[in-house]
Amino acid sequence: MFLTDVHGRKFLTGTDSHQNTWKQFEIDYHNETIVNRCIECGRLLEFGWKNVMEETVCDSEVDYEGVRTYFFPEEIEKATAILTDKLQLWLD
Repeated sequence: MFLTDVHGRKFLTGTDSHQNTWKQFEIDYHNETIVNRCIECGRLLEFGWKNVMEETVCDSEVDYEGVRTYFFPEEIEKATAILTDKLQLWLD
């Protein structure tokens, strides 16, 4: 499944090709007793993606632009601007 319009910090949210919204989740063992299964591969999930119909998929089934990178483009731009400013101050 390919998600677009992916955003968020701690938990990401994105939209699939059918306009369903998916959000990352992680089981809170102190407050939840329900264990989810991936609707694609059947794997038991401690974390993954869930839609509004409570369907769940594992991370292996989800793809999106920028997946598994440490920074999203806007964060790279901000970090570059900050470092450029600091470098310029050092050079002056």
